[in-house]
Amino acid sequence: MNTQAIRASQLKTVKFSVIPGHIDSQILLIFGLLAGIGLVMVTSASIGVADELMRDPFYFGKRQFLRLLLGVLLMWMAYRIPTSFWERHGMTLMLSSLFLLALVLVPGVGRTINGSTRWLDLGFFTVQVSEIAKLFLIIYLSGYLIRRSDEIKTGSMGFIKPMIILALASGLLLLEPDFGAAAVLLMTGLGMMFLGGVRFGQFLLFVLGTL
Repeated sequence: MNTQAIRASQLKTVKFSVIPGHIDSQILLIFGLLAGIGLVMVTSASIGVADELMRDPFYFGKRQFLRLLLGVLLMWMAYRIPTSFWERHGMTLMLSSLFLLALVLVPGVGRTINGSTRWLDLGFFTVQVSEIAKLFLIIYLSGYLIRRSDEIKTGSMGFIKPMIILALASGLLLLEPDFGAAAVLLMTGLGMMFLGGVRFGQFLLFVLGTL
């Protein structure tokens, strides 16, 4: 009877659960809170300017809300893609990110704002390629750490090869210039390599060189 009661309770939990058990509900809650706070702040800070320029006090708030909906849709689409897909196509994503970082520096292609050339103008909206590059490079590095786990822990080339790619991407970011994105990418990459089991001497040497 006790076993049947436990199973019945588990079935009820699964049946009436709003969020699937394999989704981290705490991270999802934090995301929702941050997105909601951001929406309120953008709307509140822009009411006066929007009313003066657009005759609509919620003009920028509405735009932010639509972008938030688009972001949630893209997040759901990314969630539905199996992680094995990202692992198989890590190399393609890495090369695509380097291509985009180089493409934005081509005169007439990249859009310059306040002295920095960081955006691609697609007509109906602009894309900051550094954000795409950071995501793609992290996906590539994650797959690399899994495939070359033994090489990273025992040899030098297993550590040097991904660092060369990160250094190349960071160099392209500095040419935009976008020092913040370059620093975030390098620090994230170094943190992942450290957690991946790289030898401490190599890690420390590269950190000193990076600084």
